Amino acid sequence: MIRSCLAAACLFFCSTLMAQTTAFGISLGQSTLQDLQNEYTLEALGDSDVTGGPIYKVSGDQINFDQLNYVEIVFDEESRAVGVMATFPPTKFDYLKALLSEQYEQVSDQAFGNVYRIITFEDGGSRIELDAPAGEAVAVVYLSSSFIASIKADEAARIKEQEEMERQLEEENKKLLEVMEQEKALL
Repeated sequence: MIRSCLAAACLFFCSTLMAQTTAFGISLGQSTLQDLQNEYTLEALGDSDVTGGPIYKVSGDQINFDQLNYVEIVFDEESRAVGVMATFPPTKFDYLKALLSEQYEQVSDQAFGNVYRIITFEDGGSRIELDAPAGEAVAVVYLSSSFIASIKADEAARIKEQEEMERQLEEENKKLLEVMEQEKALL
């Protein structure tokens, strides 16, 4: 009886943990900066303009994955991992595409000539992108739903700011034209 309860509990907790999108042992929205500091030597890269949290880098030799160059992790203000980007040599593209296709639902495959290709996958609310610029390092980018929402909000704020700047410039130009017309009338 106890063994079957433990087995059922283990299955429940394992499936619950697997519900989180996990990249290289980093669970989006769940892994904390402290968790990763306890496991890896991190290099601080600054703060994210989008999330307000820190960005750190882990060298590829600290993570057991063939030909991994490095991993960058973006944290939110509560120091939870919300974005992960891993880079690989271009020769890993086909392998990574097959691996991601087994794990996640592919939602798009966009090629921009022979220059760039982006394949997008989804896992619940998270998005995974395989970015392949021609001849350059291949990136696998994992974005949590909260990070995606932050990116959209940041983009909307930038658009609004740009529109306000354009409106102000238009008003200044209009005033300048009025002054020029008044000066022209005086001549």
